[in-house]
Amino acid sequence: MKPTAINPGRRNFLTGRRLSSPDRVRPPWTRAASVDAACSGCGACVPACPQHIIALDESGRPALDFTAGECSFCGACADTCPEPVFDRAITAFEHVAVIGSSCFAAAQCTV
Repeated sequence: MKPTAINPGRRNFLTGRRLSSPDRVRPPWTRAASVDAACSGCGACVPACPQHIIALDESGRPALDFTAGECSFCGACADTCPEPVFDRAITAFEHVAVIGSSCFAAAQCTV
């Protein structure tokens, strides 16, 4: 009889100890679906990034680390990638940062 591995994710979920992993921010002009479907995990985008903010995550897919710097939207990652992961016809990121009127920083701005 072949032993089966225990899936700790399922065990944690069923016992109420589910630890959610944070959503990864993927490189610009990509979406999670395109990365999952087309990325081979070759890592060509990692050394191509002049800001050094792209790293492969635990699943071998590219993710951004903004603690190391910021994205300059140079496109080096997209130019280097041999797979159809990047699509420059779409917006760079799905999320948008908005500073509302209730934000303390916006209230202090006199521009």
